[in-house]
Amino acid sequence: EDSYYYVPVTKRVEEKTIENIVVELVKGPAHSSGLLTDFMPDVELNGEPVVEDGKVILDFNDSIYGSFEEKIISEHVLNMLALTLTEQEGIDSVAITVNGEAELVRESGEKLAEPVTRPENVNTGSF
Repeated sequence: EDSYYYVPVTKRVEEKTIENIVVELVKGPAHSSGLLTDFMPDVELNGEPVVEDGKVILDFNDSIYGSFEEKIISEHVLNMLALTLTEQEGIDSVAITVNGEAELVRESGEKLAEPVTRPENVNTGSF
């Protein structure tokens, strides 16, 4: 049975706008690294991220879904977005919509009703 481990990947972003950071997250690690990303191919933002009161709102296309039929979004994708974007000054949470709609479901089956914040348990071990 294959085992998968999640490792932090550092990428340099020329201009640290929220949009550029998300674009780099979606691209994932360099192909030559042999590492994989949890983002499905063809994931794109539908427009510029909106920041209001410490919350960033990201509107993605349908490709953000890990399971399109059930409109499920991967916990790993949620955590990756929350961890990365809450590192930015003034960002406390991340709200995600798809084509302007907020009807997303977590892998657990619960609706994603609230903006996502940093996970409490973050693997901070050194590599």
